[in-house]
Amino acid sequence: MAATNGSNLDSDLDRSSRRILTFLIVSLSVVGVVVLSTVVIIKDHSANTLQLVFASVLPLLASWVGTILAFYFSKENFMAATQSVTEMTRTVTGVEKLKAIPARDKMRPLALITYQQVAAADDDTVKLSDLTKKFASLERILILDTNLSLRFLIYKGMIDKYLSRITLGGATLPSGRAAADLTLKNLVDSDPNWKHLFQTSFGFVGETATLADAKSVMDKIDKCGDVFVTKTGNGAEPILGWITDNTIAENSKV
Repeated sequence: MAATNGSNLDSDLDRSSRRILTFLIVSLSVVGVVVLSTVVIIKDHSANTLQLVFASVLPLLASWVGTILAFYFSKENFMAATQSVTEMTRTVTGVEKLKAIPARDKMRPLALITYQQVAAADDDTVKLSDLTKKFASLERILILDTNLSLRFLIYKGMIDKYLSRITLGGATLPSGRAAADLTLKNLVDSDPNWKHLFQTSFGFVGETATLADAKSVMDKIDKCGDVFVTKTGNGAEPILGWITDNTIAENSKV
């Protein structure tokens, strides 16, 4: 670490020295030319002398200014272009890397996934309090059908938000039901936009897909951070595994 700090210090001093040297050289050169021109004009006031001095000095000063400006601005443009190309290269390289990684190799298999299996007819029997307890250490709640196909992907924060609405009066408590007895059906039916989000904020790929295919599907779906692997990529099929946006990000690093 000390060596690195020393290297950075030397680099900063070198840049500072070059700036000072450049400033001194340019300043002394300009002063020298101006003084020399002034001496010549004082000794000879003729129109030819004045014309000769201005014809010689002005283009010289203009070329110096142009050279200095071009140097600094071209340097900044070069650095910006280099950075842009570097970032683009990383992106392209990352995508190429994802193309070589089978989704099955990086997915979280069903056996390692925590989920709740609920038939559509039983939504009103599953209490939200039980779901929050079961998924206490997880942010995403998967609701699978009896055939292990995905029905809903619910962020636990949405349940908290729904219960807060009930508590604060922003949502109506279903008739004859206490807050502690609210169910999955109550949550899903409470807001059409939420229901749509629970059912569509994820995608599917087949078991022969790559992580690049999973990323492509993810990019096409609004607010999508999850892709599930099924046999052919059909959402009605049982899920085999789960790929998140974090999985894509980690494996696209170069």
